[in-house]
Amino acid sequence: MGTPKPPESALLFVSTLYRDTDVFEQSEEILKNSFGDILYTSPPLPWNYSSYYKDEIGEQLFRQIIFFRNIVDPGLLADIKLKTNEIESALSLDGRRLINLDPVILPCQGSPCIHKKLRSSALSR
Repeated sequence: MGTPKPPESALLFVSTLYRDTDVFEQSEEILKNSFGDILYTSPPLPWNYSSYYKDEIGEQLFRQIIFFRNIVDPGLLADIKLKTNEIESALSLDGRRLINLDPVILPCQGSPCIHKKLRSSALSR
């Protein structure tokens, strides 16, 4: 039988999918206010792997990933997803999402943790 342990700390990031840069910037600010300082935001990359979001978000989509500085308890992922759903709704237009926000937690496993690598990478810029 295993011994219960506290969950490992985890890096929170949110994968975004959007068409309009202004909507991305609004969501980034709201996410920062909700989850703390941003460690790193990836550059926008064209995303054309599926037509799934075409009717809702549109075409010529971009993917950006926002990494947060604060380490989180993995048990909070469900609450974080509910918050990102609220943000998607707040930024919707006529019942259509203008951005997709998918929160992800990456547990620290082993050493050094991925968040430490990202932090040192972000600090060296």
